[in-house]
Amino acid sequence: MHSILNLAKDIIQHEKQGVEDLIQIIDGNLEHIINLIANCTGHIVTSGVGKSGNIATKISASMSSLGVPSFFVDPSNAGHGDMGTITAHDIVMVISNSGESSELMSILNYCFEQKIPTIAITREVKSTIATNASYSIAIPKSQEAHSFNAPTTSTTQTLVLGDILAVCASKLKNFTKTNYAKLHPSGSLGMKISKATTVMNHEFYSVESNTNAMEVLQKMTKNANGFVCVIQNEKLYGVITDGDIRRFILKNEKDIKIAVAEDICNKTPKFISEEHYIIDAISTMNTNRIGSVIVVNLKHKPIGFISRNQFKI
Repeated sequence: MHSILNLAKDIIQHEKQGVEDLIQIIDGNLEHIINLIANCTGHIVTSGVGKSGNIATKISASMSSLGVPSFFVDPSNAGHGDMGTITAHDIVMVISNSGESSELMSILNYCFEQKIPTIAITREVKSTIATNASYSIAIPKSQEAHSFNAPTTSTTQTLVLGDILAVCASKLKNFTKTNYAKLHPSGSLGMKISKATTVMNHEFYSVESNTNAMEVLQKMTKNANGFVCVIQNEKLYGVITDGDIRRFILKNEKDIKIAVAEDICNKTPKFISEEHYIIDAISTMNTNRIGSVIVVNLKHKPIGFISRNQFKI
């Protein structure tokens, strides 16, 4: 067991050294490529075969989440129609450890014909992929962490390089924390700094407080949300749910047919202001053990609602 633990430590050291070796490629060429990516008016299209494809997928996801639109194209499908997803406004980034992938060459040839800029990321600076791309980045040939030279350190290096490209391009595009939150409304940061109005549902019914109960029931039947807002002078007065109707019938001798919304509704409904954040809506639902919370504007008029099933809570 001791030797395995030593091996684990050696792997960390190898990969750590590989990442540190990336300092060698922090130069004018890299800066030019970062600027190219930041100024792209289309998408950064990534592609790669095998493990390089997995890394390319992650790089694409990181770019998109940081305000650099990107998507991955499977090279095995590219030659069967998926090349059509690449437009003249895009930049194509191909990743290959050896730089000799025939599937990626098909993509590069297509881009050359269409005058679409290409970037190659490879360990072999004189490889076919590197010499046929518009721009290339040579990953340092640091020692792999596996004795068979299986891609380990090299994939880690490429992953870190992808982070460098994504983060630096995002910085040049002035991508802010607010922009990030808008792309991650269900994430922790998004919930903290995104207004509730950005995700609220606008499809709900409201009735006046003097509306006949039978009309209320008709509207509730049309409303899959299971509630209607009760308003008075355009302000939120209460809410009626299926439960409120059942409780009214069980606790009152009054015929529901002659009752009005004011008789049935819960006059202390849970709500948040349009100035509140998503995290406030979730907190209100959790604290009060309710499935939805109403959103009101500054005049206390209901303008939407947020439901628990919108989030994994």
